Amino acid sequence: MELRDVIQVAGEVAKDATGITPLVDAVKKFPAEWKGKSREGKAVTVAALSLTVSRVVVAGGQLAKTTINKISGGGHMEKNYPAELALEIYKILSDFFDGKFARMFDDGGKTTLGEVGDPLADKAQLFLDEVRLLLEGKLDPSEFISRNGRDVGVNMVRSQTTRESGGDVHVDALPLSNPLSGKYSTASRMIANLLSQLPPELLSQLPEAVRSIIDHCSEIADVHIAVSGITNVASLRRKLDEWRLDPKAYRRKYKHANKATQQKSPMM
Repeated sequence: MELRDVIQVAGEVAKDATGITPLVDAVKKFPAEWKGKSREGKAVTVAALSLTVSRVVVAGGQLAKTTINKISGGGHMEKNYPAELALEIYKILSDFFDGKFARMFDDGGKTTLGEVGDPLADKAQLFLDEVRLLLEGKLDPSEFISRNGRDVGVNMVRSQTTRESGGDVHVDALPLSNPLSGKYSTASRMIANLLSQLPPELLSQLPEAVRSIIDHCSEIADVHIAVSGITNVASLRRKLDEWRLDPKAYRRKYKHANKATQQKSPMM
């Protein structure tokens, strides 16, 4: 195998691992979806996508600040805990309300770009957050590897499944009513990261039982994340097998269910 072939294969694997291929396809569809929207629909689309992007930008800014602090030798500088907590809460709320904005009107701000981009934005934000926590000594390296390894694995299976099925089997394989769906896994990580930002002065005033729960919140989140990843991959594979047997029957079966899920979903 020539070097060019190796690079090409590595590029395809990287696309699958990051989930960038479905995002590229969604970007290509976006102009046509944009043209079909009313003025209100365009406004809420912009609002929803802006919220999605903003939490990644915030996470990137926090990581940059921590990195500069480390490089400059200010590793023990006093943290502004209220500001850090406010930013963590903003990221959680923006993850919830981007989908709410996307459905404010009948034609809505829902787009394929939002549907595909939202889970990727979640993963990008969490990756940046967890690199920062790793630098601050608040996240164990093994936890960092397991959490982001889960994301890479799910992305690869999802990308390959989407490609083989021509887009019929994609995004979350589990409904939002299932506590092991990707959205609840994301929520558990965000909450664990939020609790890690609590100031020591506050923690020292809490009852011992509450402190114990907070201390073990990260481990609880790790178990939930791992089980969620395994369950999602298994569900995707089952749906792909069902699609392989009869693609037309699969599309008929899930077309109505997918539309109903999208209308009720709090996410974009």
